[in-house]
Amino acid sequence: MKYYFLVFLFIMLSCTNGKKKNNESQIAIQKVIVIQPLGNFKIEQAEEVFIEIKAISDNVVLRKNIPFPENSFYKPRNRYRADNIIKSLKNNIGKDSVIVGLFNFDISTTKNGIKDWGVMV
Repeated sequence: MKYYFLVFLFIMLSCTNGKKKNNESQIAIQKVIVIQPLGNFKIEQAEEVFIEIKAISDNVVLRKNIPFPENSFYKPRNRYRADNIIKSLKNNIGKDSVIVGLFNFDISTTKNGIKDWGVMV
C-alpha cells in the first residue's frame, strides 16, 4: 500500500500541464501516464495502481511486464541500479508521456560521488 503514495507523489511532481494558446481559449495538455511493471511484479498489484491513477486521470496506460534492462543488476550488492532502469524506461516513451516503473527489488543510484548509494530494505 505504501507504493500508492509514492506513485501518486511521483505523478503529481512529474505530470505538468502545459498551456497551449488556441485563438480565444487555452487548452490544457496532459501527459500520458505509462505504468510499466518490471520483473516479476504481480499484475494484480499493477492493476490496482492503474485503477487508482485512472480515478484522477483518464490518460493512463498499463503495459505488460518486461524484464529489467540487462545492465541494471549490480551483483555485489544484489540490487538494481535505478540510473540504468530510468534511462531504459525513458527511451521507451514519447515526450508526451511520463513513465512509472513498478518492481519489488532494492535499488541504488549514484549520489554525491557514491556509485552504489541506497538503503536496503
